[in-house]
Amino acid sequence: MLLKKSDLIVLGAGGFGQEVADIARTTGEFVVRGFVEGIDRGKCGRDLDGAPILWVEDLAGRGDGFHLVCAVGSTKRQKFIAQVAELGWPFARVVHPDTTVSPWAHIEDGVVINGRAVIGIHSRIGKHTILNRGVLIGHHCEIGAVNTISPGVNIGGHTTIGDEVFIGMGAVVFDHLKIGEKAVIAGGAVVREDVPARTMVAGVPATVKEPATT
Repeated sequence: MLLKKSDLIVLGAGGFGQEVADIARTTGEFVVRGFVEGIDRGKCGRDLDGAPILWVEDLAGRGDGFHLVCAVGSTKRQKFIAQVAELGWPFARVVHPDTTVSPWAHIEDGVVINGRAVIGIHSRIGKHTILNRGVLIGHHCEIGAVNTISPGVNIGGHTTIGDEVFIGMGAVVFDHLKIGEKAVIAGGAVVREDVPARTMVAGVPATVKEPATT
């Protein structure tokens, strides 16, 4: 017997929103029913890849039965998530079928995982975190909420990452490290030491550049 697909609304009407919608469709678990815009109302009233763009404040009138996922790359997306969470609709986990996730890993609600990602045994991925294409998460990692981990990032085992951390494309984070909340790791950085909260690091090996502003 075929399972009924879940109706999904994607928070974000930009290019990344289209990418997340494509992942959701690829899973075969969802039907994308709309994209949500919260900044530019002028985008609303037209279709994006076959689904309407909706203004965030108009969602309450659409009834129940929808699942949500946030497709905004900025780690400041928490406010957008909180605004829509008031509707009481569940947040979906959207995981590309071409991923390897250990059955002993824990993936929380709202997480997006793109293709070719690998999640190691006993690792935990916090709510609304984005793992982009080819991200490698080692064993026994604790990845916090609302993180953005860009394509090709490699995180070693037993690493702890706080909330709202941004890690740029191709960065390498060595094992047994701690990355503080709201830190920024620049693309291509090689991190060999702990990173304090709200700090930006870059380079090979990575060094502190400035306070993080994201």
